[in-house]
Amino acid sequence: MRRTSAFVLIGTVLAGLATACGGSGSSGDGKGSSGSPVSIMVSGTLSSPNLSYPQAATGALAAAEAINKAGGIDGRPIKVIECNDQLNPSTALACVRKAAQERVVAMVGGIDLFTAQLWPVLKTAGIPWVGLDVISADQATNEMSYPMTGGTVTGFYQAGRLAVQKGGKQVVIIRHQNSQSAFVADVVTGGVKAAGGSVTSRIVSTIGNPDPTPAAAQAVAKRPGGIACACNAGDGARILKAVRQAGFTGAFTAGYPTLLESDIKTLGTLADNTYTPSDIAYSGDPKAALFYDQMRAYDPKAATDSISAGSWLATYAIAQVLKGQTPLTSATLIKRLKTVPAIDTHGVTGGSLTFSKPGALPQYPRIVDPYVIEYQATGGKRVPISQKFVSVYSGS
Repeated sequence: MRRTSAFVLIGTVLAGLATACGGSGSSGDGKGSSGSPVSIMVSGTLSSPNLSYPQAATGALAAAEAINKAGGIDGRPIKVIECNDQLNPSTALACVRKAAQERVVAMVGGIDLFTAQLWPVLKTAGIPWVGLDVISADQATNEMSYPMTGGTVTGFYQAGRLAVQKGGKQVVIIRHQNSQSAFVADVVTGGVKAAGGSVTSRIVSTIGNPDPTPAAAQAVAKRPGGIACACNAGDGARILKAVRQAGFTGAFTAGYPTLLESDIKTLGTLADNTYTPSDIAYSGDPKAALFYDQMRAYDPKAATDSISAGSWLATYAIAQVLKGQTPLTSATLIKRLKTVPAIDTHGVTGGSLTFSKPGALPQYPRIVDPYVIEYQATGGKRVPISQKFVSVYSGS
């Protein structure tokens, strides 16, 4: 789904491991916690020329700072180690090997295109990945994966439902050429079928194409009731503009991150009748105030989305389930994650989480958060259709 497929990367490692993992240290001011640190690593593509998600690190740092000020984990501060894979599979592998050397209790959050290659190393080291933003099938099925939100799965599954409910039973999917987008298109198809619709065509639009007019024309020519975009941010706005200019006025759907607030504002009325489900609570929800307040306090410019929420939630979940436990190791963490009946998500998701049983969608057993907030664009603004979470499994 993202800018570059793991299978078409060309070149060598852009920088050594010392550079990739240069941002390490204990977050917070140390007040309230003074014991030996409990280390976690935030990895994935934090920065690269084609793709950057620095908010993954910000979410973990903001949470760790607050937890450390409150006493850490039984007096031990959380140390956040940042390791940027630079959108390079060799560097991603170096990051997880570094995590094993540093004896971190968990990998935390992030967007990572290369996890299929990384799970064997993590399995051998016994290190779980908590709060990873799911963008591929392996991340939704691997036993070492503990997603804290529904990620791509719930957002785009519901986008498929809404394409039928707000548009019509015949749906066209526009996707990119890489494996991540193919996965997302499969998720959308599941939502379309759950709503009683069918996908009549999957049309490919090249990633980063400044002129997606041909793909848009193909989609509109199919005369669909709805068009779902299994695509990136940036590309999503261009594709939406192209299908509207091609005469399509029906429902256009995508996951929340596909269209930025600035995109919707710029498109104005062209974005009307566009629906983007999100897997986290809206910013005005008082139940989720802790997340939004701590993110703003740590970095007012950081994105507050499912990516930053995943790493923030993961850090809080680790502190919660390890409290009162000994030893504070990855093995203890995994044991607790598998057995704790309710992990508090502080209102960020639709309810508490548990990994004691698989999620309700059998093809994505690691997705245990089934809830989304539905948004509609109107008059250049994105507003929640309802301020209540909706279950993607039941559609209500």
